[in-house]
Amino acid sequence: MMTNHIHYVTAGDRSNPPIVFIHGLCWTNKIWEPVVDGLKDSYYLILVDLPGHGKSNALDHYSFEEVSREIHELIASLGLSSKVCMAGSSIGASVALVYTSLYQNVKNLILVDGGYYPFSKTEGLSWSDIENGTMPDHIFESQSSFIEFMKGDNPSLWNPSIEQAVLDQIVWNDAEKKYQYKINDDGQLGYMKAEWELNPEEIAAGISEEVNITLMIALNENTDKEFSLDYASRMKAIHPFTDIVIFEDTDHLIMLDAETRFVREVKRALAGGGHK
Repeated sequence: MMTNHIHYVTAGDRSNPPIVFIHGLCWTNKIWEPVVDGLKDSYYLILVDLPGHGKSNALDHYSFEEVSREIHELIASLGLSSKVCMAGSSIGASVALVYTSLYQNVKNLILVDGGYYPFSKTEGLSWSDIENGTMPDHIFESQSSFIEFMKGDNPSLWNPSIEQAVLDQIVWNDAEKKYQYKINDDGQLGYMKAEWELNPEEIAAGISEEVNITLMIALNENTDKEFSLDYASRMKAIHPFTDIVIFEDTDHLIMLDAETRFVREVKRALAGGGHK
């Protein structure tokens, strides 16, 4: 289904508490499919494709405020009778954070390995690295070459759900005889610019104390644990009802790598969250 720029799918009974799921850069709503069965009997799930991604239309600009406005128009069109839970992964977590600071219809905010630390503080990374970075051409020659690239440094964490979500990122370009991301280069750079300029602590300070925040943090051998835990603690200090949940030996896309525990933690967060 499409509302304005946003394509979305739903699961579950709309009379149940609603959860809006927001994926990260280049992904689509497919990243949430492994957890749908575990949640749809208790909640009304709204799985969006961010503007410019998947089947959603593009925007002229990709500030998180503008993306949030598009999502808000979608939510308003659904005529929900209760406040929502916003659950975002990676850059989607940053979008969810900004959305929650702008609108008063959020009861729970779940940040899945993103949205709680300033991306610009990543050690050894500069904006010019992002602006001038390119993907190797050979990875777009076939689906198998793209999969091998995406396995990266953690092939042991690979599973069929990740592969399905990975393949939904790309589409065949018949004119150039190769695959490409569904979101174009300018769109990717627009989202990355918004992420680079984001100050999560400043945004969190403007979120109502009535909102429960849950930070889901993936830690593995490639993670800067001190960096992650420091910024998680800073978020908790800013917002009194913040719960930190650590996923050890888990990849960045927690919902794909630890789906059973992810479902359990979502249910726990929505049952009470930080309000003890």
